[in-house]
Amino acid sequence: MSIDGAAALIEGWAIARPAGCPDPLAMAGEILAGFGAAVSERETSRSDTLEVIAPSGRRVEVRLAGWIGEGVLACARPRGRVLGAYAALRLAGAAVFAGGRGIDTCLGAAELACELTAPGRMRGGSRPELVRCRDGWVVVRWRDAHERALFESLIHDARPGDRDEIVATARLARLLVAPVEPPPSTPAPVAQLGTGSLGGESATVRRRRPRVVDWSVLWAGPWAAAQLRRSGSAVERVEHPRRRDGLLTFPDGRRWWRALNGDKRISLLDGRDPRGRRQLEAAIGTADILLTSMTPRALASLGFDEGWRLTRAPHLLHLELVAFEDPWADAPGLGEHAAARAGLLWRDGGPPGELVPWADPLLGASALAISRIWLASRSRPGGRVRLSLERAASLAFAATPASV
Repeated sequence: MSIDGAAALIEGWAIARPAGCPDPLAMAGEILAGFGAAVSERETSRSDTLEVIAPSGRRVEVRLAGWIGEGVLACARPRGRVLGAYAALRLAGAAVFAGGRGIDTCLGAAELACELTAPGRMRGGSRPELVRCRDGWVVVRWRDAHERALFESLIHDARPGDRDEIVATARLARLLVAPVEPPPSTPAPVAQLGTGSLGGESATVRRRRPRVVDWSVLWAGPWAAAQLRRSGSAVERVEHPRRRDGLLTFPDGRRWWRALNGDKRISLLDGRDPRGRRQLEAAIGTADILLTSMTPRALASLGFDEGWRLTRAPHLLHLELVAFEDPWADAPGLGEHAAARAGLLWRDGGPPGELVPWADPLLGASALAISRIWLASRSRPGGRVRLSLERAASLAFAATPASV
C-alpha cells in the first residue's frame, strides 16, 4: 500500500536520529523518510531526541521524554507496542510542525500514554463483546436485540471452518463484527500509512490560516482536527442536523465531544438538502484539508466522491477515514474491530485480549501526521488519501530498523 506522490512532500528536510535509538524515534524517522525527508544517524549522548533541519535552515530538536522501553511500559502486551507506534506517529507530526515554526518541542511518554488510552475510557450504552465460533473468536457490538439474534442464528447454522463466511454474511447485513486474527507474519513497512494519490493540482501556499473541514464522527477524525485547530488552523465541523455525532448519545461521550469539538465552528448541514449542499460545497471548496469518516459508498451517494474533488476542489487534501482495508472498505466497524482484525487482541493458546479500541488513537495520529507533513510541503499537491483503522492498528507490528 502506498500514497502515490507522497514521497516528495518534504524533500529538502533533514532528520538526524541517534544511533541505536528507541523504536519510536527509529519509526518516526522511517515515516518522515517515506515522505521525502533525508534521514541520517548521529552519535550523541541523548538517545531520546530527533534533530530537524527545515528547508529554511531552521534547526530544532524534538524530544521524547520519559521513554523507558516497551517491556517496562506495560507488562501486558500489546500496550507497549501500541504506545511505541503512537509515539512515533506523534513525533513525526511534531517534527515538521516544530521545524516550520523553529521551536524546540518535547513530547512526554506519560502524556502520550494518556492520549492513547482516552478512547478506551469512554463508557457508552453499547459495549463490544467476544463471541466464540467453532473455529475462532469474533468481536461484535450490538445496536439492538435483533442483531444479536441474527448473528446467533448464523453461528448455529454454520459448519466448522465457516467463521470467515459468518463474518462476511454479517457484514453484508451491516453488523459491527470482525474476526480475531493473529499478527501478520511479515510486518509491512512502517511508512505505508495508507493508500491514494497526491498528484493533483498544487495549492498556492498563502500566508493565511489553513482551513480544515471536519466531516467525521466519534474519535479519530475529530481528534486530528482538534489538534490542527490548537496549532492554528481554522476548523469547521459539519454534522447532520438530525443525526448528530454518536458521542452525544451518552454522558461520557458528551464530555469527550466537547473536548474534541468545543473550539470548532459547528455547522449543522444536510448534504441531501439543496441549501445544505450549497453550503457544504462552499466550505469544502475553499478548504485546504477535508476529513471524512463515511464509507466510500456513502460519500459517493452524497456526490462528494473523487470526481467531485477533481472538478470542484483539485487543490484539496481529502483524508478519507474508513474502518477496514479492501475488500471491506465499505463495511462499518469501530476501533476494537480493527484491533482484532490487525492482530492486537491475539493471544496464543488463550482467549483474546482486552477489548480496547487501540485503532482509534492510532488512526487519529496517522491523520494528524499526514496533515502536518502536507501543510509543511512547499507544493501541497491536492489528492485523496485513504486511511483505515485496520491499517493504523497494524502499525504496532510495523518493521523498523531498530526492531528487525
